Amino acid sequence: MPQLPAVSWVTNLKPDDRDLLSSYGEFIPAHPGTPLISQGDTQDNLYVVVSGSLEVSRDGQAIATVTEGEALGEVCLFDPGTASATVTPTIFSQLWRINREELLSFINDNPGAGNQLLFALATTLATRLRNVGE
Repeated sequence: MPQLPAVSWVTNLKPDDRDLLSSYGEFIPAHPGTPLISQGDTQDNLYVVVSGSLEVSRDGQAIATVTEGEALGEVCLFDPGTASATVTPTIFSQLWRINREELLSFINDNPGAGNQLLFALATTLATRLRNVGE
């Protein structure tokens, strides 16, 4: 079974906590050209790119590339709604996915690691918000 790498917002979790968190989500393959997320669709998943590369586009225009170690979907995890962009793998990619309910279960079942995780996610969101204005 693949392991959730020590990247992005899970960097500060102990290896055992990271492995436990992995079991609350699932590892999924993502094939080139097949959208993982479609703009306007309901979205409540958080993804970590374990390997590969994905293009983020809005209204048909490429706006970013997400690569190994990066996460996406944080906003909809905390504020479920519709996706603001389409995310499509450019090469075969491996991702780890967790939804809101699964993440809440992890946090409730593991309060110490859950608090670390929430703080890291909040830091990631704050950094992204700060960078939007630059």
